Amino acid sequence: MNVVVASQWQQLQEIVGEEVFLQLVHELDMCITQQVQALEQAQSAHDLIAVREAAHALKSATANLGMAQLSDLARQLEHAAHHGDTAGVEALMPGPMRQAAQAAQEVLKAALDPAHRVGERLVVSPPTAGGAGCGHNGV
Repeated sequence: MNVVVASQWQQLQEIVGEEVFLQLVHELDMCITQQVQALEQAQSAHDLIAVREAAHALKSATANLGMAQLSDLARQLEHAAHHGDTAGVEALMPGPMRQAAQAAQEVLKAALDPAHRVGERLVVSPPTAGGAGCGHNGV
């Protein structure tokens, strides 16, 4: 699965413009760091409610910017936490979640690099290995 849906990025970039798009990318990068840290803390505390809330915020923020892989993993984590599936949470945390977050952040950092732009347009060619503000207040 692609780390990012390039067509969604291109469409969003056309709608909001380059400057706003790059701000959204920057905010999503910070959001991913914040929510993965919150997930790790919640898992360490065995707090499934906090896991569910952080996973939901991460799922929403990454889906908004087409970060399909990370959004899907966050959805799975949210589902497991919602149903009290501790084993399901442990299967996704920290390894797979951290790996997907790192892959997403590599794409975001590349998007912020001027070398990946042609004129006013971002050239999106994400890797296939492996999604703003956070939650409801941001992207």
